[in-house]
Amino acid sequence: MRIPNDTPAIEVVVDGEKWTEISSLGSAGPTDKVFTLNPARTDVVFGDGVRGQAPPDGARIIASYRGGVGAAGNTGIGISATFRWPPTTSDYRITVHPNGFGIRSVDGIERPSGTKRNRYFFGQMLTSKDFEDEQQYHLNQRCRHNRHLHGYGIVTGLDVNISQCESSPTVSVSPGYALDAYGREILLTEDVALPIGCRKSPLYVTVAHKERETDWVPGSGADEKIASRIEDFVLAALIADPDSCDAITIGRVLSDSSGWSVDRTFQAPRAH
Repeated sequence: MRIPNDTPAIEVVVDGEKWTEISSLGSAGPTDKVFTLNPARTDVVFGDGVRGQAPPDGARIIASYRGGVGAAGNTGIGISATFRWPPTTSDYRITVHPNGFGIRSVDGIERPSGTKRNRYFFGQMLTSKDFEDEQQYHLNQRCRHNRHLHGYGIVTGLDVNISQCESSPTVSVSPGYALDAYGREILLTEDVALPIGCRKSPLYVTVAHKERETDWVPGSGADEKIASRIEDFVLAALIADPDSCDAITIGRVLSDSSGWSVDRTFQAPRAH
């Protein structure tokens, strides 16, 4: 009888002991002798000593591949390779092909990025610093994405107009969304009116990202108050020198004998 077997089997033996294949190292403990395969089932990945055990230095590793069952009428492929751990190169991969099996090395130099995220485990003692690190990791990732993939400037809205309805003219900024040069989000949710007063022309309209501690709650000490939230704010302003701050310049207003007007030739930066 022929038994269909379309999924190749990979067996890994470390110093004579068979290690177990699992779907993800995320649930493995530091002493678990396990490995995982990438989605294409071409690369064997060991643990790092925290999520799954790492093979000891000098360990003798035998990696075996088998496709089919080898029964009559169903040809099986069985190949194995032996090597010492760690490999001499920074990347060592087992490659499975439809008709065979091989091991390839990729020469290179590994360098840590310095970017770390929390690795939670059952029974872990957590402090506020752990949750702050968690938030900061994702904030940094998002800002880096915005900065390098989308640039900075207006995304939508933030239209600049002059209002002559008051006793003195004001500059109005409509709601909108922008990214600053650091990749931080600037979200203006309502109209802002900026009085011009007696200032000289030209003036530049800017928006900047700010943060403020809010929602104060009682702390552990007597009369102690601690902010339980951090809220994003937008600082909209009229300034004479836009190069003196890290805000986004979204418009320019000019005055002449007829009064103040928006300079429609001014090109505000736009994120993409």
